[in-house]
Formats: sequence, C-alpha cells, structure tokens
Amino acid sequence: MLECLVRVGAMDQFSNRASILEQLDDIRTKLQKYDNGVDGQENLFSSGKTKELHDIKDSFKQIKEYPQAELLSFEKELLGFYLTEHPMASALKAVSKSATKTIRELDVRVHHDTVIWLGGIITQWRGVTTKKDGREMGFGTLDDGTGTIEFVVFPRAFSLAREFLKKDTIVLIKGKLEEREEKPTFFADVVKAPDVDEDLTQTGANTKELEIPRGTPRETLVELGKVLKAHPGDNTMILIIPNGGEPKRMKLPYGVKWDEELQEKVKKLLG
Repeated sequence: MLECLVRVGAMDQFSNRASILEQLDDIRTKLQKYDNGVDGQENLFSSGKTKELHDIKDSFKQIKEYPQAELLSFEKELLGFYLTEHPMASALKAVSKSATKTIRELDVRVHHDTVIWLGGIITQWRGVTTKKDGREMGFGTLDDGTGTIEFVVFPRAFSLAREFLKKDTIVLIKGKLEEREEKPTFFADVVKAPDVDEDLTQTGANTKELEIPRGTPRETLVELGKVLKAHPGDNTMILIIPNGGEPKRMKLPYGVKWDEELQEKVKKLLG
C-alpha cells in the first residue's frame, strides 16, 4: 500500500518519488524502529518524536527523479487516469502550432473541400481491409483539446503512415472535411508525426508538396535542385522523399514560383 501511495504522488511533500521508492525498505526499517520506541502514553506529535520523524526525512539520499512519462504511467496504472497531467499535454500544445485549424473551428459549410492540417492525438483507431483488393485502411478519432472528429485514412495514405496509425499517437493530418452519414468526417491525404524543425503553419495554397519517386537517380535530384532554384518565388516547397518506412519531408530553404512552366519542367524530370 505504501509503495502505491508513493507511486501516485501522495508522498511528494516529503521527497521526489524516485528517492522514496529506491529507499523504501530503509524507510520502513527506520519507521519500525521509531514506532517501537514510542511510549504509548506520549503524543505522537510531541516535539521530540516530531524531530525524529524529520530526522528520517532529512536522511533521504536525493536521487534523480524518474522521467515525467514514467511518473504518469504510475498514475495511470494504479488510478486508471492521469492525476498530474495528460502525458501528451505538452505535445498537443506544440502540435497545435502546426495545425491550420482547430477541430472546434471546423464547419462543413465553410470548409468543405478545403485542404486543412489538423493536429492532435488519436484516441480511437480501427484498421480494416478492403473487400475489393485486400488493401489496408482505417477509421479513427482525433482529439486536439478543442474537440474530436472522426477521420478516414484510405489505402494509399495508410501505406505511408502505418507506424503512426494507432491509439495514443500524436499526429498531424492533412485532408479535407466532408459530411458523411450526416456528420462531419475528415478524409486524410497525409498522416505524419509532427516535426519540430518543420513549419507546417504555412502549408496551404502557398505551399507545394512534391513527391520524389522511389529510385530517382542522384543526377536527376541535382538537376531538380537547379530547376527549382532557377524559379525563385513565394511558394514554400516541401519535398517528400522515400526513406524506408516513412517518407522524409524536407522543406527547401528558399521559395519557388510554382507555375505551369515549372510544373512542366519538373514533370519531364520526374516523369
């Protein structure tokens, strides 16, 4: 029982949880000695005995506290909920900066067929296999702290984001809002883990994402770089490069002018 109380933070006023748990046997021994020496007629909270209790507390060796994620896992395991904070709280706050809308702001009448980035935590996920060709896809629920919304990931997007599509994962989702069975549903084109070094807040009409085909020769990539640099402009350019499992997203350090001329040149290079 004492160990459980320590794990959920009931003894935090005395010392950090790591210090108490790592020295719990020693603490029990000292408390037992203290208890055996207490006169049954003496008030437990008399000054002399209180000093002895403080001596026990002050004799703790201070040990570096466990990681926050581990402390929160103690709370979840023993209480069934997070007492201190949700373990994803800081991540949710960070990912919200990369979203172009919050779930609370979504309105099918206003945002229908508009490309939107949402950021949040997957609270529910159900993977399925298509009857037609046996490909994997899935349905989930996203929570961004302002609300929840159901989302659908079709086979193509699923194949590129398989590792992120599971419960309790923080993700960024790009897609469009539509009404499905009389309720708003988000249809995902891209699902990815948030990148701290990538500013996705600019993703929208002014941003162009270019997928590089797997197996593209290095010489072609060099030529592509020259072509893009030769067309400076205001469009943010993000290259999506095959990288084993999840494709690598690389934001170019310069802007380009994405017009029909540049689009045609890129098409000739990449096919």
